Amino acid sequence: MRGIDGPGKATISGFPTHEAGSPDDPGSAVRFQQAGQSSCFVGEQARGEPQGDSAPSSSNNPRFIGDLGRPNFTRLAPDSLHLPSGVFEMVAEKLRPIDLVSMSQTSRQLRDATRLSAEVHERRQRAIQVQFVWNALTARRPGIADRFAALLAPGVLQSLAPNIDCLTGAQQEDVVGLVEGVDDPAERLLALGGLRAGMTGLAPALHQRLVSLADQFEAPSHRAWALVGLGAGVGRLAPPLQQRLVDIAVQLAEPTDRAWALRGLGPGVAGLAPPLQQRLIVLTEQLADPLDRDAALRGLGPGVAGLAPPLQQRLVDIAEGLADPLDRAWALAGLGAGIAGLVPALQQRLVNITEKLEQPAHRARALSGLGAGMAVLAPTLQQRLVDITEKLEQPAHRLSALAGFGAGVAGVAPALQQRLVDITEKLEQPAHRAQALAGLGAGVAGVAPALQQRLVNITEKLEQPAHRAWALAGFGAGVAGVAPALQERLLDITEKLEEPAYRLAALEGLGAGVAGVAPALQQRLADLADSLAMPADRARAFAAMLPRRRDEQRE
Repeated sequence: MRGIDGPGKATISGFPTHEAGSPDDPGSAVRFQQAGQSSCFVGEQARGEPQGDSAPSSSNNPRFIGDLGRPNFTRLAPDSLHLPSGVFEMVAEKLRPIDLVSMSQTSRQLRDATRLSAEVHERRQRAIQVQFVWNALTARRPGIADRFAALLAPGVLQSLAPNIDCLTGAQQEDVVGLVEGVDDPAERLLALGGLRAGMTGLAPALHQRLVSLADQFEAPSHRAWALVGLGAGVGRLAPPLQQRLVDIAVQLAEPTDRAWALRGLGPGVAGLAPPLQQRLIVLTEQLADPLDRDAALRGLGPGVAGLAPPLQQRLVDIAEGLADPLDRAWALAGLGAGIAGLVPALQQRLVNITEKLEQPAHRARALSGLGAGMAVLAPTLQQRLVDITEKLEQPAHRLSALAGFGAGVAGVAPALQQRLVDITEKLEQPAHRAQALAGLGAGVAGVAPALQQRLVNITEKLEQPAHRAWALAGFGAGVAGVAPALQERLLDITEKLEEPAYRLAALEGLGAGVAGVAPALQQRLADLADSLAMPADRARAFAAMLPRRRDEQRE
């Protein structure tokens, strides 16, 4: 297995760079490896299995990951490209993550260029991590005929999609072909939805194929649901494809289908041309049923930041104009996903509307969406949201609000963080505390060390395995930001979960932070994932270790 050099450190062994069937290929295995002070995911394919685009490889024709039909860089002698170093840095910044891995093996200058920028190095390391997981998911195993079947396990495509630019062209083709090959329309919709966050990372020709797939569904409701799958990436598609997707939404006859289409297109609305944005807002305003308007607003909320203030104003007007308080609460929760991008006056209006809701259950529902964006609000608005939460008397209402704060808790003042942790500790029912932790855990990296300690203490004291698993799942990527001793305690709790379903739930949460924990803990997480007996469970656990983008939206 050839090494991939880390930035200024000892060699890191890179799983996808060995040649299939070479003497140093020890067979089918998955492990983490530490070299010197560096660590990296390492996965080895089954002996003799073709790599990347499944082309045969030999000592005379090695295939590197990232070979997308471009010139075969391996024909160049090392360091044969004599150009100013600045040129290599510019090239590195423009490359996709998977191509950074390929090209950094071609030349020392290219490899050095990936070390100069933390952002470039992070993208290169992300590609290595994704290729490790891809190998683990598609490795040949006894009794499993289709090595790609694991990709259709629940949650796997959803985890893979944000990292689709870390796959080779052939691997991307495999993924799209897999979706196209699903016979049952309902199952094909689920698979298409799994690619929701990965549309923009695919090659343009694959964009065309997926949009055509949406067009080909016969039932209008299926076309609407196809937009739920494709819509998140609509803003970064070619203009003709954007137009086609908006046309599909407008041409749907049933208002409920239109509402679901709007819910799908909403997260990507910021990238649309203003005339297309306008068409979607008009479509929302034309929905007569409050439930349909609510569904549309929940979809448009995450993308509201990219709209011009007059369009933002029209959406807030729709929410405020809903007659039923429960409908208003749901609409507020939907728009809350994009509250960070609203102008301050509209942020204040949303908080005002929330305070005026008479029923505590309705205020809790509104907070379940507004809380995640509280970090960007003015301190006085943050204070008011915490005040609303404390005044909720029913534990179920409090935990609904707490669960909604999520990563937003990391951006508020320490005194407000402490008040939220106090509310969590005072919840009498263990199930309620677990659910609150499932929300607040996402922001654990941004709270004071003493509060991190208290959140881990609450988790350890939960007696029921189901509750501990629920709490662990909430920590997610935040686990990378807690002290190593607390990381180890969280992993200890996970290892003591005997029921596979509970262990899987915990791994699906903690896996998101795997790159930020010590190599020894990475190894333990990988071992736990590989120990799951059911292939679908293993697939989901490994998929959870895929990197997650900072801008990923919570569903």
